[in-house]
Amino acid sequence: MNLEKVVVKRPVMTIFITVSFIFITVLLCYALFIRENLVTNWYMEVVGNDNMFTAGTTNDLHIFLYDEEGNPITDANVNVILDMPEMVHYIKKPMNHVENGLYETEVLLSMGGTWIGWIEANRGSETYINQFLLRADGGVMSSDFRDPKDYFNLDQPLPPAVQQHLE
Repeated sequence: MNLEKVVVKRPVMTIFITVSFIFITVLLCYALFIRENLVTNWYMEVVGNDNMFTAGTTNDLHIFLYDEEGNPITDANVNVILDMPEMVHYIKKPMNHVENGLYETEVLLSMGGTWIGWIEANRGSETYINQFLLRADGGVMSSDFRDPKDYFNLDQPLPPAVQQHLE
């Protein structure tokens, strides 16, 4: 009885075919799923950006989104990420389309100061990214008045200006 069988008669050819198959599969997956087209000719308008937000309370954030011809974009998947310079917050919120290119979400900021907003809008394979600044009034809020998804905690080192307010 012969227990040993020859599984592959031509190992070099089999390895070449396998590696080629894997390479082509990865390339197709990248082309179909991962590749995105970054657009730079869309634009956005933050509504009421001159108004001061209040830390520790729910604030409405409204953004108009337009394409390169000035037409409202109504079918994009829009997210906003909020963070502060020198801090670790990273609050990511989906924005809902209201009407005529207007997107909104509610934000709960955990402290006063200048916040950076990062808009990421996806429509098909097109991705638009832009930033804006928000100002919030108030001090450092307790955990009861913060967004539960805010990564901020008082155990991380605080900037000197914030540390002076706490002492």
